[in-house]
Amino acid sequence: MRVVRKSVLMFFVALAFMFTGCFDKPDGLDTAAQMQKDMETIDNYLTLNNISAQLDKSGVRFSIETLGTDGFPPRLDQAIKVKYSGRFLDGTQFDKGGEVTAVLNTFILGWQAGLSVWPAGTKGTLYVPSPLGYGSSPYNSIPANSILVFDVELEEVIPSNAEKARLAADIVTIDQYLESHSIDAVKIQPAYDMLLRRKALAQCLHGTRSVSSTIRAERWRTMSSSLTALLLPPTSSTAVWLIT
Repeated sequence: MRVVRKSVLMFFVALAFMFTGCFDKPDGLDTAAQMQKDMETIDNYLTLNNISAQLDKSGVRFSIETLGTDGFPPRLDQAIKVKYSGRFLDGTQFDKGGEVTAVLNTFILGWQAGLSVWPAGTKGTLYVPSPLGYGSSPYNSIPANSILVFDVELEEVIPSNAEKARLAADIVTIDQYLESHSIDAVKIQPAYDMLLRRKALAQCLHGTRSVSSTIRAERWRTMSSSLTALLLPPTSSTAVWLIT
């Protein structure tokens, strides 16, 4: 049962939530009230079980077991490959899960919010309030207004063929420019970019700054303090040249 995928019904439920902010619940709570209730329940659960979790501004909580080092977090329009399983807060499993590949924006809102700040390779747990899951309508074995817990490994962010072609073209263009101007440059190793990604994710989790803007700012600070120039293809997170 692929419960993390949105049905056509959930698409319209999500639209109602995003554009109106509230709709009637069977128990009389609107979406905002249900969200507050669920967040308090999740926070109490995390405290009781001594679980350290980050709060995304969407309302999703997540804990990180392993922070990935394989690139930037996915955009909503990018395909991702994940392993997952789903359970309720009481430990009852509603989905034994498995491996699935799909575009991020086709999953429930809780996944879109949580996984969009995870670099590829990250393993962790998402705690999803019901308005960001399946809302006030039952879905398969999931009762209405259910808080969902997903153990997830973001195995891969899959670039489109157009992105791959653009990156290859950008790298060729930069290499040709450097050669034609007799410029000696060193291509940044993935370990350097890994450090920037870790710092960016930490700043993103503790504030409102986006991962991409944090990394751009950090690169320019590094450049201004010890480097003469930096060339960064717009589609690349690892192909960066430093000119000393």
